[in-house]
Amino acid sequence: MSSIGEKIITPQFCSLQLNDVDADTSDPILRKAFGVFPFETEFDEITGISGSPVFNLTKNALCGMAIRGGMNDSKHCTVWYIDMFDIMKVLQDVHEGRSETFYEKTIRI
Repeated sequence: MSSIGEKIITPQFCSLQLNDVDADTSDPILRKAFGVFPFETEFDEITGISGSPVFNLTKNALCGMAIRGGMNDSKHCTVWYIDMFDIMKVLQDVHEGRSETFYEKTIRI
């Protein structure tokens, strides 16, 4: 479990294999994935997962960034993450000095 002190932040690292389910129908930027911890954990919540990288083992590439997650029970969790396509579009426009962005995206559900 991570701990945050007055001057020191001590993260606890772990690897969670997720299965991407689909795009979230209420927000086209979000994708949803389910994971199962293959071992007993010392925690019952995954608060603080925001900002964690989401890596696609099949493509051997970074595919997104976790923004929220929750435990369904002691071993199963759901993670919502922003697709790398959207992150790259926003970063490109920030780099170019734009204050807003617009792009089209095809979502496979």
